[in-house]
This record gives sequence, structure tokens and C-alpha cells, in this order.
Amino acid sequence: MTVLTYFPTPYRDELLYSVLARYHVRAGNISPKVTMSELFGKSSTRSSVDFQANLTALVKRLPIGSVYTEDEFIRNHSLLPLYLPFLDQKKSQKAISLVMGEDGRGIRALVGVTASSVSAITSLQFCGDCFIQDREQYGEAYWHRIHQVSGVLVCPEHGSRLLKSNRLLQDVNQHEFIQADDENIEMCTYVIDDSIDTRVLQRVANEMRWLLNASLTPFHENYLRQQYTKVLQSKGLALPSGRVRKKELIKAFCDIFPQDILQLLQSEIDETSDQTWLSAIVRKHRRAFHPIRHVLMMSFLCGSTEDFFTGKGIKEPFGNGPWKCFNPVVNHFEQEVVHAKEITYCYDSKKVVGQFTCSCGFSYSVREKIGKEIQRKDIKILCYGEVWEQKLKTLIQERATLEVMSTALRADTETLKKQAIKLGIAGKWKLLKGRKNQLIENFPKEESGTEYQDKWLQLLIDFPDDGINKLRLRAPHIYAWLYRCRKEWLKENSPKEKGKIQLRARVDWNQRDEMLLSLLHEILTKWDESEADKLLQKTFKSITRKTGKQSWFEKVPQKIPRSVEYVSTVVESKDEFQIRRVKRVISRLGTEFDVVREWQVYRLSGINSKLASSRVKKFIEIALENQTMI
Repeated sequence: MTVLTYFPTPYRDELLYSVLARYHVRAGNISPKVTMSELFGKSSTRSSVDFQANLTALVKRLPIGSVYTEDEFIRNHSLLPLYLPFLDQKKSQKAISLVMGEDGRGIRALVGVTASSVSAITSLQFCGDCFIQDREQYGEAYWHRIHQVSGVLVCPEHGSRLLKSNRLLQDVNQHEFIQADDENIEMCTYVIDDSIDTRVLQRVANEMRWLLNASLTPFHENYLRQQYTKVLQSKGLALPSGRVRKKELIKAFCDIFPQDILQLLQSEIDETSDQTWLSAIVRKHRRAFHPIRHVLMMSFLCGSTEDFFTGKGIKEPFGNGPWKCFNPVVNHFEQEVVHAKEITYCYDSKKVVGQFTCSCGFSYSVREKIGKEIQRKDIKILCYGEVWEQKLKTLIQERATLEVMSTALRADTETLKKQAIKLGIAGKWKLLKGRKNQLIENFPKEESGTEYQDKWLQLLIDFPDDGINKLRLRAPHIYAWLYRCRKEWLKENSPKEKGKIQLRARVDWNQRDEMLLSLLHEILTKWDESEADKLLQKTFKSITRKTGKQSWFEKVPQKIPRSVEYVSTVVESKDEFQIRRVKRVISRLGTEFDVVREWQVYRLSGINSKLASSRVKKFIEIALENQTMI
């Protein structure tokens, strides 16, 4: 193995591709294959702008005393650090092994570049200000790796628009290196128009630069989705169950990043569709997403990528605790000593609800108050706890009045009574000297009740239109005595209850059922006509949804029996739906090909031949033999 006598010192943020290009020029080699042989020991090694492979062989050939390692080249002079944080541990290790090994094929597919809708750069890019600055400082220019990242359209350092070199990467020999010199930047063009506001683009470029230099380690498989969901919940854009409110998310996201900017970043969003990359990135990651889209998501959620990864931008509902205890009978009343918190969701108010439980047993709930301190007036008490309940028992045993207990326990009198009944001490309640109990004790004697009867009769004369409830409010003490001592007399001398008016049925459900049945016949007749592009299975839900009266079928099916019965007779099984798809595919293929192949039918019908039922397989076999039946 031949050891190199010279190797260029990599500059700050210099792409390894650029370092190797400078070596090629200074070595004076005419053929790029000679350079490859000197650097890697193999002339067949390919040059790569983003993921240069065969790094182990390169490091072994570096001059004696060289401090550069494979990790140094990967972390500081390649684009791989952009992708590693979004891979699991296994894929991350495999990606590193690929660039260290002799053959780096498969690296782009592994990290998601190949299948991504975000296209890679077509020409090497540079910043005009950086180009001049590098020449003044180092005597030569070089290719900055941050400028070669898809989605970076302006220089993060100078804010100036990037330029494209005049040579397309696809036209360059696979072993050749392009030097950052005047020859390759003549007649260059800007990557974006000068009329575009670059402030958002520079912010994105800075986020990408931070991510490129952060040297983040891979996370576990669901880490990002869990973090996204957690922040979305704190913003009210996801339910505690984890379900994302997609429409609200898309609207809020597009308010931050306009569509023209997203289009430049190859990340545009159709606000009318649920099937967008933004909707997919917050679900379980079944495919890789380009780093630019993760950066956009993190910037939207936390303000910056750094704040997302460090947790600074993640705001917890109700803060991070501890929280106040509002038990009035303990020494830590209104002190922040509560550590137990549980997050739930209120389906009526559509807000996050926190449940807090103190060690003293006092428990309360409060609706979401991000950034605001929880006050006593905001809470709903769920449980008073043993300490509070013991204090209530003690006060009752001491025969304290309701007013005294209400002040000491900070609860209204009705709450005190309910809690006393709950604790099984309601029988002792008559010993209390509260206002209502005093009222019972001060009732007149049996023989002097005639006065109350006369007053009640006078109320009937004075307020002839009042019902029993209104009269009771006008003279509660009179009503209370008569109810206990003259109940039958009170019943005979009280306003009669007004009869309830029976409302006539305003809806003729038979007529609705008939109308709905007619509509269903029409929908099913035109079913295939409405499926020009993609067939829809005739399920109970899909059929009733087209009527616009799905709620009738769900809530009052007993009132539309004929319509329900008809729908149940026309729904398709899985096999019937697959057979209908096969019919359409064979019919269409028959107009284009003389011979229709079995594999064509399975592929275009979207049916897995290994999982298809015997009924479907038999139908396809017969249909291909005799296509006239289609």
C-alpha cells in the first residue's frame, strides 16, 4: 500500500469532494482515475458530492502523522450528519459502514434520498461573498458543504442568494472532480429570483447549518413522532390520545411558511388534502422524510431546530411543576408542592385538562392555561382528601355552625352537607345550629298553625298566576311548616300542576324513508359512473355517506327500516369488490392489448396474488379464458 506524501488540509465546512478536487489539481494528474488510485487504491472508486465512500482506504493512505479519521470526514466534511438523526440506530450504523467501505452503493436509498420528492442539487452551488472571502483568507476558493444541501437557497452567513456553477453534475464523469475555480463558475446563475424575500429562506438555511454541525446521535424509532405529538398537544393541535387535528395543523403551518416559500423548498402543501407530507410526518414513520421537512416542522413547533432537540421550545400544558395545593386545612395551602399530574382532554371545550393530586389527598382539575399560573377560581375539586374530611368530622363533632365550617373549609354549605352524607355522618347533622336547622326549631306549635294556613290562602289570592314553586319562594318558612305539619291540606290548597302539552310529531319518517330509498336507488345506479379514477367499495358507510344523511342511519335506523334493509342487501364483500375491480381492469386492457396477462390483472387491480381468495383467483382464470363475460 502506497502512503501519500501530501494531502490538502480541509478548510472549515469544506466538502470532502472539494478537498479531493484540490488534491487532484495539486497532484498534477491528468486522468481522474490516477487520482482515485492514489487516494483509494482503486481506480474504479467513484467521486460523490454528498456521500463519498471508501473512506477507510483513504485514511490508511494519508501521510504519516495525519490526524484525520473516517469519523472526521463523515461528521465535518460530508452531508451524512444531516440524515443520521432521522435514522434508527441500525440504519445509522449501516449508513456509516457503507461510506467507510469500498462500495457505497445503496447509501442514498438507505437514508431516503432516492425515494424523496425533494430533489438533489443538479450543479455545485456557492455563495459569491464566500467565494471572495475564501480567496482573500486562504488564497483559493472551495465548495462549502452547507451550500450543497437541498433546501438551502441562500448563504446562512451572508444572507446572499446562492449561485449554480456552470457544469451539471450528471454530465461529469463519475471519477472526475470539479474544482471551485473561475473556469467552473463563469456564466453562473442564481438559484432563486431576486424578487423573492429571503428572510425566511435564510432562517431555514441557518437551521440546516445547525443540524449539519450538531453531531446528533440517532434516536429510537418513534422518538420524533412522539416529540412532534407532545408539542402539538401543548399547542392544542393534537388530542391527548395522540390524534392530530390535521386541518388546524395545516392552516397554522401555512400561516408561518407561505406556499411560495414552501414551493421553493420543494415542500408545498395542498391545504384541501389530508394526504400531505405534513400529515404523514406526524404519524408513524413508515418512510424517510428529507431533513428540510423535519427542519420546517421543528421550526414551526419550537421556533428553531436547536430548541426542539434541547427541549427549550417544548412548552408543557400547565408548566413543568410543581403546582399549588388548594387544600385550606394543611400548612402548605397554596404552596407549590404538587408533583402528580395527569393530562386528559375535554371533548366539549376541545381543550387539554390537567388533573393534579397532592400528597395530602386533595385533587383538582383545571383546563389548559399555557403560560398562566393556576388560581383557586380556575379549579374544579375532584377529591378533598382524608385531611380535609377529618377536619370536617372534627368540626361537626364540635357542633360548629355551617358558617364557621364554610369559612374554615372554604366550601359552601351545600357542599359541606353532601360531603357529610358521603362520610356517613348525616344523622348528626340535626345537632348543628345552622340557619335552616334553627328554622325548624322555631316552628310554631301545632295549635297555632292556623295562622300559617291563613297566610298561605292569602298568597293564593294575591298571586293567582303563580305556581307552587314561586309561592314557595315567596314564603319559604310558611311552606316548610305546612309541608311537615299540614301536608294533605297544603296539597289541596295549592295551584294545580298544569298539564303537559303533547307536541305533535313534526316529522313524517315514513315519507323520509321513502325519499331516502329513492335516493339510494339513484346513487347505486350511478355508482360506477362516479368512479372514473378509483373504484370505491360499496360498504354501509360509503353508501350512506353519499346520501348526505349518514346521521339518520347511525342515530335513528329504526325510523328508516326500508332504507337500512336495502343498504344491507347491496353492500359488497371483499371478494365482490375485488371481482368488480378485475372486471374493469380486464375491460380496459382488452381495448389496449390483444392478449391480457394474468400479472397485469393482479397489478392493475391492486390485488396480491398470494393473498387473493380462491373465488377471486377462479374468476380471473375464467375471465381471461373468456373475456366476453366482462
